[in-house]
Amino acid sequence: MTTEDFLNFFVFRGYAVYYLILISGFLFGLIQFKRLSLAARGVWMIITVSLFLELIGSYLSMVIRNSSPSTHFVNIFHLLAYAYAFSKYATNKKLERGFIIAGILLACFAVINLVWIQGLYQSPTKSTMMLNVAVVLGSLITFYTMIKKPSQTPLLKQELFWFNTATLVFYSSTFFLFCLVRLLSETILFNRRVHARVGHKSGYRYELLYV
Repeated sequence: MTTEDFLNFFVFRGYAVYYLILISGFLFGLIQFKRLSLAARGVWMIITVSLFLELIGSYLSMVIRNSSPSTHFVNIFHLLAYAYAFSKYATNKKLERGFIIAGILLACFAVINLVWIQGLYQSPTKSTMMLNVAVVLGSLITFYTMIKKPSQTPLLKQELFWFNTATLVFYSSTFFLFCLVRLLSETILFNRRVHARVGHKSGYRYELLYV
């Protein structure tokens, strides 16, 4: 097996595990829905819609060799969904409103980016990086509120701790992942097809942390 064959195997077989994780998270949340907090329901919605849009993206990748249309809508939805989730973890009304307003404004920019800047069939790098920065900042803010107002519940049993940890790992890793993909794409190890699939999708595998 050549190096390129190994990379193809690693990238494409990984999707089966990724979709299995998303489906497991969807089913678990559906069964336990009544017991979930409002914030946890927001996270479940992120997993559910991500699963739906990722399936569409995979279909588009096969049909038109371009998953950018679904990625645009993933970004718009995630900006709104994360704003809702963070608002439910907020410790006061002012912070809660701030998260909601910020999410709406950023989602509007993502729509503007879709319509006038980076079209439907162009990779939405601007809205993707904006989403990364916004969600990491949201996590840092809610981590700060955890420190400022500590809970009696042990840290490892706190829902917000795991949500923030997953979010920070997911979105801070995206930047380094894109850099790695760009580096590999400039070598003989990656062909065009693998580069496109990894560049658009592989960062989302960190969804497993939410499950």
